[in-house]
Amino acid sequence: ILLTVIVVGFTQTKTFRDILMEKVINLANAELNGRLNIEKIDGTVLTSLFLRNVSIVVDNDTLLSARKIEVKTSPLQLLLKKIYIRQLLIEDVKIVMLQDQTGEWNFTKLIKPKPEDTTKSSFSFMIQANDIQFHNISFTRQSFTNLGSQKVYSTLNADDFRIDNLNFSAQAYADVQNSNYLLILKELSFRPNLTRFNLKYISGEFAITKEFASVRNFYFLTDSSEVNINARLDSLNLFGSAQLHDFKNYPITFDAKAKSFNFDDLSSFITSTEILKGNPSLELKAHGKFGNFKIDKFSVDFRDTHFEIEGNVQNLNRPENLFITAKINNTDINYKDINALLPSLELPEYAKLLLTNVNMEFKGEPTNFKS
Repeated sequence: ILLTVIVVGFTQTKTFRDILMEKVINLANAELNGRLNIEKIDGTVLTSLFLRNVSIVVDNDTLLSARKIEVKTSPLQLLLKKIYIRQLLIEDVKIVMLQDQTGEWNFTKLIKPKPEDTTKSSFSFMIQANDIQFHNISFTRQSFTNLGSQKVYSTLNADDFRIDNLNFSAQAYADVQNSNYLLILKELSFRPNLTRFNLKYISGEFAITKEFASVRNFYFLTDSSEVNINARLDSLNLFGSAQLHDFKNYPITFDAKAKSFNFDDLSSFITSTEILKGNPSLELKAHGKFGNFKIDKFSVDFRDTHFEIEGNVQNLNRPENLFITAKINNTDINYKDINALLPSLELPEYAKLLLTNVNMEFKGEPTNFKS
């Protein structure tokens, strides 16, 4: 007992922390084609570890730097086969991925090549992280021709992509052996080098198991969009070999509402949607089986236009046989709004064309139907 007390006491000293820091740096640098630097290690080591001014340098490029990394754990939970992280805090991080004149990226040089490990192993520990926080993270990815660029773009440029002030807060649970995963996202926000997109807030609960996949209380907020989603697909095993046609009898529920959805947010990443403009509001509720589900409500409001539909969708698991039965109810269409939604098409202008109280039915395949 006395020896245990002495050993535990020694692990709390600055001398031990200095020895540990040197050992960690030497072990890491032996495996890297780069250099790990740690200015200081604080904490009790067994239950809390604080790293100060950490960096990884590759070919004189600082690939990663972090002012603060803090990890707080509960070692006794290991007896219950659980890795329990009370808190993981990372602050003021810069990640810089750069390409050299030969076309090689600095991060691809970091790890020394090793022979492929073909042995199979299992991971029997559960992982629980009660408090994960990333504060003020910046990310840069620049090709050789864009090195040092400070440009901003209307659409994503993967060769010159930068993110500033990324903040992330979450709880996470993983049972790898039984394929159960849960992420409770409390906050994700960042500012990219895009003129039309600024992510103010994302939150939600994301679960994946062998039996289902679900999204609960998903909330998405930008400068011009606000979206809520709840969705669940049962009988789905993402860890298996199921194909789309197997989804036919998988129960599905979907509930989405957007107070405003600005197409510029989408077009910032998908250029093919650039044809669409404006910020309609919409609501969609559906339930049933993936291969035969009911649309309880689908409504869209844009300026003076209101569109409302209910019906049934069959064979979504086999898109080539997609069959839709729908009723359009209580719909008002102002032709001016179509011009506003699709301005680049330069459609003829009929300023006074207005359809009110439209009611009609649609039945058939997308290219072969009756209405």
